[in-house]
Amino acid sequence: MKKLALSDEILMQIEKPARYIGNELNSVVKENTSQIRFAMCFPDVYEIGMSHLGIQILYDMFNRREDTWCERVYSPWPDLHKVMKEQNIPLFGLESQEPIKNFDFIGITLQYEMCYTNILQILDLAQIPLRAKDRSDEDPIVLGGGPCTYNPEPIADFFDCFYIGEGETQYDTFLNLYKKMKEEGNYTRQSFLHEAAKIEGIYVPQLYEVDYKEDGTIASFTPACEDIPTTIKKQVDMDLTGSVYPEKPVVPFIKATQDRVVLEIQRGCIRGCRFCQAGMIYRPNREKDVERLKELARSMIAATGHEEISLSSLSSSDYSQLEELINFLIDECGKKKINISLPSLRIDAFSLDIMQKVQEGKAVISVRQWKGRPYEKGNVQVELFRLGKDDGVGLQTLSVMEYTDADDGIERAVYCIDGKPMPMLTLKQIAENDGLTVEDWKAWFTGITFDKPLPIIHFTKFRY
Repeated sequence: MKKLALSDEILMQIEKPARYIGNELNSVVKENTSQIRFAMCFPDVYEIGMSHLGIQILYDMFNRREDTWCERVYSPWPDLHKVMKEQNIPLFGLESQEPIKNFDFIGITLQYEMCYTNILQILDLAQIPLRAKDRSDEDPIVLGGGPCTYNPEPIADFFDCFYIGEGETQYDTFLNLYKKMKEEGNYTRQSFLHEAAKIEGIYVPQLYEVDYKEDGTIASFTPACEDIPTTIKKQVDMDLTGSVYPEKPVVPFIKATQDRVVLEIQRGCIRGCRFCQAGMIYRPNREKDVERLKELARSMIAATGHEEISLSSLSSSDYSQLEELINFLIDECGKKKINISLPSLRIDAFSLDIMQKVQEGKAVISVRQWKGRPYEKGNVQVELFRLGKDDGVGLQTLSVMEYTDADDGIERAVYCIDGKPMPMLTLKQIAENDGLTVEDWKAWFTGITFDKPLPIIHFTKFRY
């Protein structure tokens, strides 16, 4: 077994020492003679970073390369930070327990602005110069990725380069360039960064001249060299079905924020909400094929032992093959007593078939709210309550049957529930049960016709 970077004495005096010892199920350990050593860093505490899908994907993708060993790094909690500073212990990778200052690359994901101070903590603890201009050829390349790279200038001084967009497309080209220059013996930090800047999606701040207006906004953005692009094009993986995805995700020793199998069903969103950063930067909307998702679900459940599987997307109810996938998961997971989580369901695209499963006792509805601002990375959803069959969740249908009164010959209508005529039921009662006046009910359902039965979704035991 590898020697731990932290002594037993230190581990016994800090909170949750399992954050720092590595060796979790499905973690990847290789020989430290790998040609490329990559430290994948989430600048937040272990429980948050272990919940991040993007790092899991890149960790799996990099470690599939025979020439690359990718390790994980997270921000130490303040108790360990204090000890590391006092005892001059450099920040280390979880897998090898070796200092990341000796690695080739440090990749830091930038998920939200609140982590920016943690970036400086990572560099400081790693004993790497904070500013890119102060680093030598012996220091690792510090690379930034993630949503915040779409506005990299506030932190550009601390990074050698940024990868803008989705990592599945150009990282192999980026790593192959580094390997080639090392093998040919013509590597220097400056020469590598200059060549890397020619790769689509790579932004090297020191090779661009940025001028600002008085209000702090950018006035001009021009390359310092003629052979690098004037515009950085974001990277988009258009083949999610064929793209790499971790079939054996790392299982943390301690409970993570998202402690479950995560199955990404689509990327992007069709909604276009202006407040949603993710909905804008991950355009266009792309789906994974349902057969590929079935394969991944089986392998990930078998490889992890998690008790819950969650579908990951910005709007799960907009996935075109949701019904088939849910039916498969209910059958597959039901045998193994595994829960299914469907986050980001929208009521205007809510599947009645899913509600039918709840009514039959095959699923539950989890009502949650965000702990902070919606969709901001690092914020989590807190479950308020669950509703299932025993709570009365279910369906009825509302229709109208028209007839001609035999006594006066006047055409009349009667409301029907589940196809059964209910002569005493009035529109006033229906509206009041929805918490509306008759006028509001009519306005709410303007354009709705009774050509076919309308569903009534009940969240209580009340029935007509």
